[in-house]
Amino acid sequence: MSSPLAALLWQLYSFTPEFKDQMESVITKIREFENEKEKLTSNFEDIQAVLEDAERRQVKEASVRRWLFELKNIAYDAENMIDKFQTQQLQLEIEKREREGTPFLKKVRLCCSEILFRYNTVSQIKELNEQLDVIVSKKNKLNLKVGRGFEGSEWKMTTSFIDGRGVCGREGEKRSILEMLGEITPAESNPEIISILGMRGIGKTTLAQIAYNNSSGFDNKIWVSVSFPFDETRIVRAILESLQSPPPYPVELESLLKRVNSIVKRKKFLLVLDDLWLDDDRKWEPLIRSLSCDIPGSKILMTTHNEKVATVVGCTKLFRLGELSEEDCWSLFKQAVCSGKIEKEYNDLEDLRSLEDIGKKIAKKCKGLPLAAKILGGLLRFQRNIEQWQGVLDSEIWELDEAERIKVNGDEEDNSLLKYVRHLNLKVQESSLSSDFLDDIKKVRSLQVELEHRGSSMKSACLSRLFQNLTCLRTLNLSSSLIKELPTAIKCLIHLRYLDLSKNRDLIELPDEVCDLCNLQTLDLTNCMRLSQLPHGIGKLINLRHLENRGTLLLKFFPKGIASLTSLRTLRKFTVNSSIRDCEVSTVEDLGNLQHLGGELEIQGLANVRDKSEAEKAQLREKNHLRQLHLSFQGSRALNGRSLENAFRERKLILEVLQPPPQLEILKIEGYTGHSILPDWMMFLTKVRRVEFCKCTEWMSLPTLGKLPSLESLIIKGMRRVKRLGFQFLERHEGQPSSSSLSVAMYFPKLVYLQFEDMKEWETWDLLDPATGREQNVTVMPCLRSLLIYDCPKVEAIPDCLHQNRTLQKLDILRSPKLEERCKKDTGESWHNISYITNIRINNEDVQGNNN
Repeated sequence: MSSPLAALLWQLYSFTPEFKDQMESVITKIREFENEKEKLTSNFEDIQAVLEDAERRQVKEASVRRWLFELKNIAYDAENMIDKFQTQQLQLEIEKREREGTPFLKKVRLCCSEILFRYNTVSQIKELNEQLDVIVSKKNKLNLKVGRGFEGSEWKMTTSFIDGRGVCGREGEKRSILEMLGEITPAESNPEIISILGMRGIGKTTLAQIAYNNSSGFDNKIWVSVSFPFDETRIVRAILESLQSPPPYPVELESLLKRVNSIVKRKKFLLVLDDLWLDDDRKWEPLIRSLSCDIPGSKILMTTHNEKVATVVGCTKLFRLGELSEEDCWSLFKQAVCSGKIEKEYNDLEDLRSLEDIGKKIAKKCKGLPLAAKILGGLLRFQRNIEQWQGVLDSEIWELDEAERIKVNGDEEDNSLLKYVRHLNLKVQESSLSSDFLDDIKKVRSLQVELEHRGSSMKSACLSRLFQNLTCLRTLNLSSSLIKELPTAIKCLIHLRYLDLSKNRDLIELPDEVCDLCNLQTLDLTNCMRLSQLPHGIGKLINLRHLENRGTLLLKFFPKGIASLTSLRTLRKFTVNSSIRDCEVSTVEDLGNLQHLGGELEIQGLANVRDKSEAEKAQLREKNHLRQLHLSFQGSRALNGRSLENAFRERKLILEVLQPPPQLEILKIEGYTGHSILPDWMMFLTKVRRVEFCKCTEWMSLPTLGKLPSLESLIIKGMRRVKRLGFQFLERHEGQPSSSSLSVAMYFPKLVYLQFEDMKEWETWDLLDPATGREQNVTVMPCLRSLLIYDCPKVEAIPDCLHQNRTLQKLDILRSPKLEERCKKDTGESWHNISYITNIRINNEDVQGNNN
């Protein structure tokens, strides 16, 4: 018992004589709590290893199957209890930070909270330990050994080699995975992580092997069998061996990771991590950072049976692998039974037809699990007796090993397996949830709720009943359920790690009780279009790692507590708002605490930033995992006595200190009304692939971008005061350049896509050197394939130098009459320059080029 808690109890004990008997009981229970908690923790650690050993033996031993079935259910309860302890400690830490009052009063409150928790919980722990004592006592009789499941000699490694003849079905799945591996998209991170998720024995490894052997276009392909435990050093060494990096290998993990990074940095690779086990992203982050590369299209393909693993590693595509069809399962079973010479011997048996009938029933009972079909087929390969086959068909294993994942209707009561279900897809029709049904599913770990009828909405009372009963939930998916409010009973889900509320367009706000979910790691609010505010206590979600809030159009401010979310990895949108007066709101400097932010970040309302000092504290440059940044200055605050020129100067200073990290790949600047000369940091973004400037209405000229070495896509919209696009667009003109330097200069070396839109005053596009007045002999946009010009009524011509390499494949001109006239087929002055282009579209009409 902790000393503050003990001291308080003994003070109360001696306070009044009549209180003595009650306090003795409390003190005894508190002491019991510590003992029982210790015992439960020890038992639970043993169970983890015993489960692995038992699962391997259950196929052949019915007694182990029955024991394992009972043990698994108790293990779930034990895990819940331990998670409850950890949650309570976490809540006390949060309470210490949040509570107001003198240090003494805080201590009293916290001690009282701890006393109540222990007093109310000790009887539950005791009951659980009594059940464990009975079950664990049978362990020696069954010769189950703790820790055996993880011995190196027992661990079966997988390889990329596969005999294609042993694969049945899965044609659609093969195509889907190969398409994912072949995609090169503007992903938020490189490499892209794809996860194949499915229960054990479903065929994840086989599908990964097929994908590995049939994928193309990679410089290197690497296969690593991970399994348990997650050993970073072993994994990195395996990667180096596959990359044919010569030994000796460094001893330290840091040096190993640096060597991996130096090899893959400029390669397009495919890495398969088979059977990935991971529950702590602190082990994953160093590895994924070392695999960061410059070449787009690299992929990590991982297989796992645990959805939590996919969440921890931040996979961008999740592929759920379902069961085989009955027909494919039968084919696989038959192949395992009748391989090689045995097939001939079976053909001579008189009772072959009877065996085939039984075999089909066995294959059906495999429930689409290819591993089960293979194992049972292999076991029966040398068994030619009908009774032996019938014995397998009638075995109790089918009753005990029903899938843990099930799909049911809310009013479906006659289901004896419900109490063992852990992953549930629930169809509900309004509030058709009986008490018996809710009691049966109370141990469910993950829940996806679907509406029975399209167009109906999820009732708050119905959700309240679910939340109050399903207190073991780790994952809750309420996506597209048309809920209008989230009931306060959400606070009952203290174990919750993942909450998906996406696509609920009528959801206006979240209750403060959401902030009691201190274990929550992912909160998905994508496309909750009417959500107007987040709860003020959001800072209590100290484990939150992913806040998905893209498409929250009415979310105009963030509560001050956002700065406390120091574990946050994903924040799609952050809004600066200085007009909210009735509560404390976050400012841009609060982003400074969120050092782990990565992927995509949009910062809205930068016009509301007070000064350069506030913006500098955001520390964007230190956020090395950021790949996509959108800086929006729209929503101007009042000038408050400042001149317009001073306001522009202030914004220029603010933009200068909002320097992104050098790894940035996509940049968008919107509504910036300062000077058009961009800060120097722009030229150091050597990895930026896409740049967009939008509605920077005060700019008189476009910024210099021609020397960005990796730029592939450039979009310029709403620059309504720009009249000329000249040489300064390619390079800053400081003094007179020499003709020799210009003769070898190359600008926009990798640009593929160029779009101009809504530039009402733009008249001239040329590359005349301001010193000589002549068009220079330079190479400009040698890779350009697509040029789009929309709503530019005054621009007259496209520079001739863009046609030197004849790389253009698409030209699209819309509502730009002077340019349309000049590009008319056969008669336009510029037709001879553009006629080679295969895809020409003018005013929404396709024009046939001469080469078509």
